[in-house]
Amino acid sequence: MTGRGFVFGRKQLLVALCIFGTGCSMQSDPDPQPGWAVSLKQLQHEAMIAQSRGDALPRHLAELGGLTRVTALVFHDDDIILAGDIDRGGAPPFELDHLAVALRNAFEVSEEYKGVLGCTIDPRPGADPWILQDAKTFGGPHRSSISQLFVQIDYELKRVGAGYSTMPGVQNSFRCSFKRRRSF
Repeated sequence: MTGRGFVFGRKQLLVALCIFGTGCSMQSDPDPQPGWAVSLKQLQHEAMIAQSRGDALPRHLAELGGLTRVTALVFHDDDIILAGDIDRGGAPPFELDHLAVALRNAFEVSEEYKGVLGCTIDPRPGADPWILQDAKTFGGPHRSSISQLFVQIDYELKRVGAGYSTMPGVQNSFRCSFKRRRSF
């Protein structure tokens, strides 16, 4: 890290973006046609201006220009450009905070950022598993927005698995196990 920015290599950025969940690849697309592009250098410059003024980060910066899917990385001189799509159908945009945590995790900048980025929600030993559970996050700060997002996603998936919520194309665990028992 230098000053207020990171100095990193292509491989490390790719690892961070893969952790970030962009479905990235090192292979070159002979005819890339992404819909939108975000310069990380320009984003950092604008964020530093807002910070120096004491202003809140503008939404277009906090949400990486609205990108919901990164399809290409362009390395141009001393800049890295994220190219991708903006889903107007409701997918939430990537957040700068999430990218920052993913990059810090990829570089293991401190003990807090080591290991796999994720979470687990487990029943507390000796307690009713449907009432009392412990959420643990790892690979980044426990109070970061991406850690909170992981817990929210895991919680929703557990609700689907238990049959309390539904998700198109996904059966709950109890129905699946009941069908397996009946097939024996």
